[in-house]
Amino acid sequence: MKTLALSLPLLLTLWACAASRPEPAPTPVPLPAPVPAPVDASVLRLRAHMQALLERPEHTAQQVRVQHCLIAVEGLIPGVTRNADEAEALAAELYARVQAGADFDALVKQYTNDEHPGIYAMCLGEPPAADVYPREVMALAFGDVAWRLAVGEVGVTRYDGERFDIEARSPFGFQLVKRLE
Repeated sequence: MKTLALSLPLLLTLWACAASRPEPAPTPVPLPAPVPAPVDASVLRLRAHMQALLERPEHTAQQVRVQHCLIAVEGLIPGVTRNADEAEALAAELYARVQAGADFDALVKQYTNDEHPGIYAMCLGEPPAADVYPREVMALAFGDVAWRLAVGEVGVTRYDGERFDIEARSPFGFQLVKRLE
């Protein structure tokens, strides 16, 4: 009994010390990496088209005439509220419709964030007429696509993001471009 009497205070002291010690901080559980949103098949086809188009060599025509449909992203064009993903999805939908035979001019009239008909002539070097613009004064991606298209063909420019500087290729959004001449 004497051993129990001596052990009991010792046990109570040890228990009190253990109870007063702070609990160790729990080991943080790492958060899972964000899962990217699935990309629609039409967007993947559009991206493949844009890449393949830019891998083509440019043709040597001194002048082109194109019609375009600007699918703008919020920021630089007043009244536009779509984000880049929404604009890319719409551009992919319209591109698929054009490939299926939709009337390009009708799509421009309904969807462009530029003025209809969105027809421009661009040239290399000095413009031969007042309604022809030097390639370098237009959105750079416009010429990148136009000088790779055959007459009657439609291509799509990439969107640069919210850049508006000398290096920006397409700062306004995605552009469906049809070469007319």
